[in-house]
Amino acid sequence: MFIRDATGGIGVFKTTLLPGIPTLNEGDSIKVMGKIEVFRGLSQINPDSMVVLASGNSLKTPSIVSSLNENLEGDLVRINNVQMVNPAAWTTGTGNGGFTIRVYNGLDTTDVRIDNDCPLYAQPAPTGPFDIIGMGSQFSTTTTSPYVGGYQLIPRRTSDLITISAVEPLCGCKTEVTVYPNPGNEILNLETKEKSGFTYEIFNSMGSLIWKKSGSESLEKISTAHWATGIYILKVKESGKVFKWLKN
Repeated sequence: MFIRDATGGIGVFKTTLLPGIPTLNEGDSIKVMGKIEVFRGLSQINPDSMVVLASGNSLKTPSIVSSLNENLEGDLVRINNVQMVNPAAWTTGTGNGGFTIRVYNGLDTTDVRIDNDCPLYAQPAPTGPFDIIGMGSQFSTTTTSPYVGGYQLIPRRTSDLITISAVEPLCGCKTEVTVYPNPGNEILNLETKEKSGFTYEIFNSMGSLIWKKSGSESLEKISTAHWATGIYILKVKESGKVFKWLKN
C-alpha cells in the first residue's frame, strides 16, 4: 500500500505476516514503525507495527500529469486521454501477480501495472481512449543503484479507468451540434446544421469553468491558442450532453 502526508508519499511493503495489523481503510491516518528500504528504485517502509490514529480523512485529488518521474512516487496521479500500445498485453485474469500494459497519450508512453489484487485484473481490456488514475511507483530496469527508469502507474480499482465516450452530438435537441477538429490546437469549432439557440459551457481538466456562451450561429469559432494542452469538457446546458475535446 502507499501512505502520504503533506510532504510526499512512500510505499509500505512486507513479504511476511505481521501480527497485530489493524483493519485499514482509505483515509485512515496511521503511525507506522519499521525500516526504510529501497526496492528497484521505490522507497518503502518494511513495517514492524502500525497504529490507526484517525479515520475518514479526505483523499488527495489526483494530480494531472503526462508522464511519471521520481517526484511522483507515492503520489496519486491521473493521465488523461491514453490508448494501449499493445491491447494483447491486457491478459485478463492471468499473469504472475498481475500484468503490465503500456499506454500512450500522444506525448509520452507510461507503464501501467494491473496488480492481481486490483479488480481491474479480472476485467476485459478497455477499447478506445481512456483516462487512468493510480499511484506513482517504480520497478527499475536495474537491480542495484543507480536505479534507472521503470516508473509505473498502479490503479486501485475499476473506477480508476475512465472510458472516454465516443463522438456524439452535444445537443439533445432537434439540432445536433458537432465539435471539430478533435484533437485540435488553436481553434475549436461548434457547428449546427441550422441556427438554433443553445448555451454551452467549457471546463478544464480540473473542473473549472473557463468559457460560457449562448450560441445562435450555425458555426461558433473559439480561439484556444492560449489554452493549456490537455482534456476539456464541453457541456450543452439545455440537454446536459457532454463531450471531451483534446488540445494538442
